[in-house]
Amino acid sequence: MSLLGDFAGAVPDWTGDNTRILSQTLQTAFTPRNTLTHWDVDGQLGGPIRRDRLWFLVGLGAARDQFRPFNYSGPAATDRYDGSTLVKLDAAVRSSVRLQGYYLGDRSTGEGVGLARDRPTLESTPDSRRRNHLWNARATWLVSNATFVEVQNGGYTGSTRNDPHPPATLAGPPTRFDQLARVWSGNAVVVSRSDRNAVTTSARLSHRRRLWGGDHDVVAGFEFESSHAYEFSNLGGGRAEAYREGTMVGVTLWD
Repeated sequence: MSLLGDFAGAVPDWTGDNTRILSQTLQTAFTPRNTLTHWDVDGQLGGPIRRDRLWFLVGLGAARDQFRPFNYSGPAATDRYDGSTLVKLDAAVRSSVRLQGYYLGDRSTGEGVGLARDRPTLESTPDSRRRNHLWNARATWLVSNATFVEVQNGGYTGSTRNDPHPPATLAGPPTRFDQLARVWSGNAVVVSRSDRNAVTTSARLSHRRRLWGGDHDVVAGFEFESSHAYEFSNLGGGRAEAYREGTMVGVTLWD
């Protein structure tokens, strides 16, 4: 049995500010990144479940990063969480039959993604979410010294979302841009969604024969793959309105 883990974090009061040598005017103009919360932890545990027959490995990881980005002095903050999971099994059913499989998943959520001077509020930035799943299972059979069989199945699914920050939705309100202040408001500037998956199944038979005075490998098999992808992007609320001194002067539609 083996166990491994580590933890890392940042204490805001202990971090440095490399703008202190600048004048007060430049310090105001070039606001440094302000770390509010930062930590990262992961661990692994592995060993035999049944001696000489079944082994396992489990890994977990998590991290959080909350900060105000460079050149931004507003009250909001970007807040991101990431997590990952790994599970792996190896089995010896018999001396000639082996089974192997693993699952790997990672997930991420974020608020205030892309926060900046021209997108100073949470409503002007999207909330992000990512989910990925990867797996593979493999079986091998050594039928004889000359014959080997392998069957395998693996796949991947993933989804990414950049949605409006509540109470805004894909339906509205529209994104607004103040041409004089150079600031976005009302809704996320761009929203997007992406889904994709792929699954592959294969089988292979390998046989070694002595032909024509030499050894030759005869191999037969098949592989089948199925995949799907979907992409969507739009302006927050489906339109962007431009304003100057409180008067709407233009509209951009994205259908």
